[in-house]
Amino acid sequence: MKIITFNKNFQQEIVDVLHDVLNTEWGSYIDKKKDPDLFNIKGYYLNSGGNFWIGLGEDNSIVGTIAIKMFDLNSKKIGYLKRFYLKKNYRGSGLGKKLIETVIKFCKKKGIGEIVLGTNPESKRAIRFFKKAGFYNFEMYNSLPTFGDKIFMKKIFKKKAGAHKETPAKLPM
Repeated sequence: MKIITFNKNFQQEIVDVLHDVLNTEWGSYIDKKKDPDLFNIKGYYLNSGGNFWIGLGEDNSIVGTIAIKMFDLNSKKIGYLKRFYLKKNYRGSGLGKKLIETVIKFCKKKGIGEIVLGTNPESKRAIRFFKKAGFYNFEMYNSLPTFGDKIFMKKIFKKKAGAHKETPAKLPM
């Protein structure tokens, strides 16, 4: 299994795989009105400063996805985790952990100090997974979209000691 960044050649396969996962597990579907991001991944995720990753199986078919969209909140960047899906037979394989680690590494490299996400109470396995990855429940910021989700979680990164230290101004004597 390997993880690659979004490539437009995979655009339709992404839609097909996510449609299959949502339909099989939740009785839901994908369409352009309610899921415009999937039909313009570059414009929605990449142009915000975020990214979209694809997990590929041994046969190079898509078996998982994860994305991060950037939002400005009170003059700080927040990463909004979206489109984290794995085909059922790849859950527990370590791919989910690799995908979330990819997002965290990306955010840290970009100086993003916080990732938020939304999910629903029915997604018990996902909630356990996110808690294990260091996310905790919180009340969503009013200025960010909820995308119809009911449970919100976030992970804040600690600044390393000595990072971004301000030097006090010297006062004239």
